Amino acid sequence: MNPLKKFWRESSAVFLPDSRNYTGGPATFVQNLAAEFQRQGIAFTSRPEASNLRSALIPVEYDLDWIREWKRRGVRIVQRLDGVYYPSKHGEAYRGLNRNLELIYRELADAVIYQSRYSYLQCREVLGLSGAKSEVIILNGADTELFHPVARPPATKEGWIFASSGNFRNIDMLEPMVHAFDRLYGKFPFQLRLFGDVIKEDLLPYLKRPYIRHVPRISLKELGNELRGVQAFVYSHLNPPCPNSVIEAISSGLPVVGFDSGSMSELLWYQKDLLAPVSNDILQLYKDFDSLRLVEKIQLLLENYDFYLREARRRSRDLTIERTAAAYISVLLGEQV
Repeated sequence: MNPLKKFWRESSAVFLPDSRNYTGGPATFVQNLAAEFQRQGIAFTSRPEASNLRSALIPVEYDLDWIREWKRRGVRIVQRLDGVYYPSKHGEAYRGLNRNLELIYRELADAVIYQSRYSYLQCREVLGLSGAKSEVIILNGADTELFHPVARPPATKEGWIFASSGNFRNIDMLEPMVHAFDRLYGKFPFQLRLFGDVIKEDLLPYLKRPYIRHVPRISLKELGNELRGVQAFVYSHLNPPCPNSVIEAISSGLPVVGFDSGSMSELLWYQKDLLAPVSNDILQLYKDFDSLRLVEKIQLLLENYDFYLREARRRSRDLTIERTAAAYISVLLGEQV
């Protein structure tokens, strides 16, 4: 039986935390999943005290007292992990930051969902083995009603239009990209459009470039419209587990240039030659991000744009929220994905 229909027929509910409790990627994920559950008529609640819970989805971590209460009531606990805190980025504080999520990972979760194979490898590297009976890799998906391609990006007076999106909170998300475009400025007409908040004040100077247009606040619907007006997507992030920004760009049919870090080559397996090499380490270091290599990949894209655009268009339906939601429901029901 289709797990979605079975779930609906049994009139049970899944606990899904309110997306407003999160920021960045986790917030987008919960928002997308809740919208898809609603579209498909799947019962869910953000009330932890609800009496009809069959399962609970925990993005990273949640109140341990509630999780223990759910376990006592026989509720299936499914932890969803993107990545974890690690010493090269978070210093010695990483152990304390990981404490609650590691307890769920080792002792309380019935199943663990990893956003990507890279996410699985990172968690194993830092936390060791999980105590969950079931471990599954499910890639994120985009809402293709919002993110879908046009036949060909429109020509603009600004020349080539590149985009990047996200909550720009760390130096690795801006500096390499800006330094790469600094090297290209004046060689041909272009504009770099940045969509999303710049979280830290010390990153604001990177926006002071004549070729940058920054849109700090933007809805997913507005972002989808904006991405249909650009030629390519550029992304810089150290060890990204499964970036929603990149998945939205893929669903918009855009070629993506970036660094071969984290899950990037997993998501962009069909255009890995547009990813600048970093290292073979699971936990890469920011010092290995070379903006010159990113310049080379941008130039490679421009020299072969029609080829990369055609392939990107072909892959625009690879990662949909419908597929992601169906896979999550199977795990929440304790069925085989």
